[in-house]
Amino acid sequence: MTTNLPRLPNSRWGRIGVLVAFWACFTLLIVGHAYVTLVYVVGMEYRIGYGVSGAVQGLTWILVTPLVIAMVARFPLAGRRWIRSIAVHFGTAAIVAAAVAVLVVVAISPFDMGPRIPTGWAAFPGTYTRVFLLFEIIWFAVAAAATAATATRIALAQERRAAEREAELRKREIRAARLRERTAQLEGQLSAAQLDALRMQLNPHFLFNTLHAVSTLMARDVDGARTMISNLSGLLRRVLDGTDAPEVPLDDELDLLGHYLEIERARFTDRLDVAMDVDDGMRSALVPTLILQPLVENAIKHGIAPRGEGGRVEIAAQRMNGHLVLHVCDDGPGLPPGGVKREGVGLRNTRDRLEKIYGDEARLTLSNRPEGGLDAEVRIPFTSA
Repeated sequence: MTTNLPRLPNSRWGRIGVLVAFWACFTLLIVGHAYVTLVYVVGMEYRIGYGVSGAVQGLTWILVTPLVIAMVARFPLAGRRWIRSIAVHFGTAAIVAAAVAVLVVVAISPFDMGPRIPTGWAAFPGTYTRVFLLFEIIWFAVAAAATAATATRIALAQERRAAEREAELRKREIRAARLRERTAQLEGQLSAAQLDALRMQLNPHFLFNTLHAVSTLMARDVDGARTMISNLSGLLRRVLDGTDAPEVPLDDELDLLGHYLEIERARFTDRLDVAMDVDDGMRSALVPTLILQPLVENAIKHGIAPRGEGGRVEIAAQRMNGHLVLHVCDDGPGLPPGGVKREGVGLRNTRDRLEKIYGDEARLTLSNRPEGGLDAEVRIPFTSA
């Protein structure tokens, strides 16, 4: 069974107010008890000195209580050394009680206590004073022990409440950590599912465009169409046999892009010129799978195909401020006036995939080149395989 102890005010003055109010009530109880006992039980005439004696004994506790609490904190009644603590408490109580007794004698010395009770310092060696001192010491020791026990109980209750709060806080932190871990797992699974969906959307789109190119080529160049189908077969084998990881080394991505460019060269013959500027140190950098193919396809579709003389596609990679920067440029007409972006399924999927993998740390920008044409720039954090 658990007993809920009253909580003390948090402010210092609030606690002092509670302390003063409690011992003031206690003092009134002592003075009232003495009055009733002396007047109505013993039949003595009540003298003001009796009230002074009770007031001194009661109000002294306002000063003594902080000492008792400090002693409990320094010498707790629980633990291995409880016997020593009890001895220290009773020894301190005896010393303080003797001092209080002397203070009471001094306080009542100016008052006439009546013929039955001697007053003043002259009464100090007398029997009454010795009995009074003994009673005062015993009473104070018992009261101090009760106060110490109460203070100990309050301290233990506060420690228990603090331990319970700490345990509850730890439980909440553990639950929060598990929830964060579960949320991260679910977010990872969701991102993986979304990437798979985007990849499945991209691959049929790429396959459809390539088959359309094959059908167009069949009407004028059967051998070229066969070559294109062979290259398409090799490209699809690389795509289908490749890893499901969201990132691959840039060297693998360039190799896959080479198969795609062979197909496009079969379509455009000498109308398509491709240039690559990629240092060997960049080839180990990780990039999203099929990140370059839709950009090259977009450059060929809008920058090369509409022009009878064809054009040039440039592919470059460089490291800049902790990022890998990929460029796919063409020398076509570029963006139309007003900056309307010519984005199809491939470019939209590329943006979505970059956001899913890298968040705000990646971007895809389309801009016109000063010398003419379009520059598709991909910027992602640089990591090496």
